[in-house]
Amino acid sequence: MATPFRLKAPFMIARLALPFAALAAIAALSPAGAHHSYSAFDRSEAAKRHITGTVREFALINPHGYLKLVVAEPGGKTSAWTFELSSATQLQPLGWSATSVKPGDKVEITYFPLRFGSYGGQLFSVRLPNGKQLQGAAEPDRGYPKPTGGH
Repeated sequence: MATPFRLKAPFMIARLALPFAALAAIAALSPAGAHHSYSAFDRSEAAKRHITGTVREFALINPHGYLKLVVAEPGGKTSAWTFELSSATQLQPLGWSATSVKPGDKVEITYFPLRFGSYGGQLFSVRLPNGKQLQGAAEPDRGYPKPTGGH
């Protein structure tokens, strides 16, 4: 003999499953713009730094592009630096392409340093060998420079 509890259980499960399925669908379709914070970088205006080096590697990819530099140190040593950029999707409208920066290019980087002191940070802008400046993040509200033409 079936009890009233057994008759209600499938209905209750279905009734609860529908809202959870809807929330899962919304979460899956939402953009991943806030997939992590930028807390690893000191993004204060006072912390902004500049460095010049030779490009070792560059990738215009999602979710973040990156640029690796070799920087000459006093005494003839070199150090390897890595800079995070925004996504390819955000950078392409700002003038970036897969060939914007090439290994061997000497560039000047403006960046927000890593808080824990490693060699690298979040790229704010890069001045290319031809004088053109590209911004490294699509956040004009943070005071990022507008793209400029070559000199």
